[in-house]
Amino acid sequence: MKINPCGPHILIEVLPVEVKSAGGIVMHSENEAKREHSGRDIGWVRALGNTAFQDLPGCTGINAKERAEQWGIKIGDLIEFRRYDGKIPRLADKVKEYENYRLITDTDILAVSGE
Repeated sequence: MKINPCGPHILIEVLPVEVKSAGGIVMHSENEAKREHSGRDIGWVRALGNTAFQDLPGCTGINAKERAEQWGIKIGDLIEFRRYDGKIPRLADKVKEYENYRLITDTDILAVSGE
């Protein structure tokens, strides 16, 4: 099964905030603790809806990929968004592969992280 976002939605693979040791102990790094406290999440862009970035200034491309690139975003980019924005796909309940995914709208992206 595959998730294909529709409209202005973007499929994000969210980076988990907590890391567990082999013994099951939850460990936080200082950066993860700050990220959790500030209510921000980061994740990779995995797919774009067909009308993503259509109504944003300067986005005149004929498809979502071109418009996203005009906005400075590509599939595979690491982006930042607010923790509670978007929706967890229902498919995540059935397909373990999607348990860390979220559907957000194009305007929910706060920043693109550089490498």
